[in-house]
Amino acid sequence: MNQNVLPKPSASPARPGKSNAAEASTYRRFCTQCRAHLEAGDRFCSRCGHTSGAAGERSRADAARREPRAPSRPPFAPALKTPEGLAAATTIDARRARLTLIVRVSCTLAVSVGLAAYLLTNKATTGSNALAFWGGGTAIAAAIAWLGINLRSWSERDYYSVPGSRDEQGEHRCIGCGHRGIYRHGQYASNAEYANCSKCKTRLWVGTK
Repeated sequence: MNQNVLPKPSASPARPGKSNAAEASTYRRFCTQCRAHLEAGDRFCSRCGHTSGAAGERSRADAARREPRAPSRPPFAPALKTPEGLAAATTIDARRARLTLIVRVSCTLAVSVGLAAYLLTNKATTGSNALAFWGGGTAIAAAIAWLGINLRSWSERDYYSVPGSRDEQGEHRCIGCGHRGIYRHGQYASNAEYANCSKCKTRLWVGTK
């Protein structure tokens, strides 16, 4: 027999990576809940039903990939700092100012006509005295109307007609600072109710109780 001939290997050498796969197949995992043995492909424990760690991580990763991210909402802008809200507030102010002027003029004219009718029916006051009486009464009525009549305060309906006076959830918002709180207070011996912002103290509207 030739002693120089090398013996043939009994088995072919293992390919790179096969030994790692074999080791991985024989690797035993344990349940983190009851410490029972888990096979390589088990997603749940056969004893207690607890989710295995790898399955839990995969499920959380899959859920994170599937769940759409909610778009970030821009911060709320008060109505008076937006073009639409400022335009609506300006329109309401102009309308209330016109209404105040109409009522003042109407009251002054009503007093003036009433004094003139009184002088015409009463013959006791004639000439310059009658003219002075009529002019003085009209001037006093105009002063009282201009100082005592002011209809520029908004109503609750006016306030909530401004875009931005409510947020997306329909909750109240101050058109000046964007705060949600309302401070309501009344007037002694009166049914008037005043609504102010509880943060910036701005007068919001005037209503009735």
